[in-house]
Amino acid sequence: MPGGHAVVPPESGRDPKATLRNLLAFEGDLLQDVIPFIETNYRVASGPEYRAIIGPSMGGRQSMTIGLQNPALFAWVGGMSASLPTPESTLTNLFKNPGFSNDRLKLLWFCCGTSDPLLPEVRHLDELLNEHGIRHQFHEFAGGHGWPTWRPALADFLELIFNQTPNSQKARRHAVGVASYIGDDKNF
Repeated sequence: MPGGHAVVPPESGRDPKATLRNLLAFEGDLLQDVIPFIETNYRVASGPEYRAIIGPSMGGRQSMTIGLQNPALFAWVGGMSASLPTPESTLTNLFKNPGFSNDRLKLLWFCCGTSDPLLPEVRHLDELLNEHGIRHQFHEFAGGHGWPTWRPALADFLELIFNQTPNSQKARRHAVGVASYIGDDKNF
């Protein structure tokens, strides 16, 4: 997947139809190949309460869209600089039944940098979720569209997830370590 695109550029890019094809292809890979492979080959607990999805930028759009459209698979959903250009149509099932969404999701969390050009779209999503009574957390971090903003955001998200575990101190240290490693440009 060059550059995270399931449909190879130049077909992708800013073309909305190509963006949708990419999203659907990535969703198919994740749900039909990656998750079953992990559950078959590794000793992991299955079920939405044991599964989280988060990503930055295009990966944030993918994680928010896939996570929120598949509540039977993901109870922890997040996005960093996750622009959803048409959330009213993309997330219709979420808005149709807010009570169901609130019951299924343990955490819906997203953020954006205060100087990120996607901030107006992310704020719009926050407003829509508030209007529909869907529980969520939205945070604005100082910074723009990049790892200096996403690194502390990822650490915050992971800490919220791992704080739900019995050994939260160890999990918290691990979460911050993972966020630091992932956010290090040499490792990404």
